[in-house]
Amino acid sequence: MKNSEIVIKELHKRLIVILDEIDRICRKHNINYFLDSGTALGAIRHGGFIPWDDDADVGMVRQEYEKFLEVAPRELGKDFFLQTRKTDQGYEKYSAKVRLNNTYFPEPRNESMSIHQGIFVDIFPFDFINDDRNKAIKDIKVARKLKKITAIRERRPQHEAIHRKIIRGVSSIIPQKSLEKACLRHFTKYNAGTSNTLVSYTYKMTTNNILLFKYTDIYPSVDIEFEDRKYMIMNNYDAYLKTMYGNYMELPPEDKRVWHFDGEIKFE
Repeated sequence: MKNSEIVIKELHKRLIVILDEIDRICRKHNINYFLDSGTALGAIRHGGFIPWDDDADVGMVRQEYEKFLEVAPRELGKDFFLQTRKTDQGYEKYSAKVRLNNTYFPEPRNESMSIHQGIFVDIFPFDFINDDRNKAIKDIKVARKLKKITAIRERRPQHEAIHRKIIRGVSSIIPQKSLEKACLRHFTKYNAGTSNTLVSYTYKMTTNNILLFKYTDIYPSVDIEFEDRKYMIMNNYDAYLKTMYGNYMELPPEDKRVWHFDGEIKFE
């Protein structure tokens, strides 16, 4: 067995430990989550992890996400850490992670940051958005701009483009907390309405790749077999995976079925 295959199998074992803990908490508190992105794809196409995948993702509609953030700090075992913008100063994302303590698996570009760098499972919040696709796209574009401004304010690369310096200078008159609140207000502005369309603003989207989902395709979540366990997945995973990946049952070319991580990883 190649060294990279040994490493990724060990990584998958740790991800299962985290997924088990998330699942335990969610079932105890009746929190509906669903396997997300490549983890959902792996569940359907491989019955577990995509063999060359190096992460795990979970999604929750905002109400369930906030409930999880409320109960997780007191429910998580001593081996875990809930990472959010509130619990880990310097963490920049508008999504959460559950990290495994005493491990090390930094994301690209984050190695030098003074944040928890353990092996993690991402938890992505999903929000309602306008059912009109054109209006939804406009909201997504605004969200991208707000996130870009907050990211520029928080991260200062050694060699920075002049336009980033200008944006930081102009936006510096606005307190950082106010920018964060503006982002969250924008993300959640349809959550009290009657929309049937969901979006995750934490997804990387371009103008040509807008990812919108029907709420009724996501909830209620259902159980799915995953690595000899049962986790939750969206009820119409076929519609979700077609939106995400197109012909999702088709395997990528063999040269794409590889693990590209070449940094340091510590399992304990």
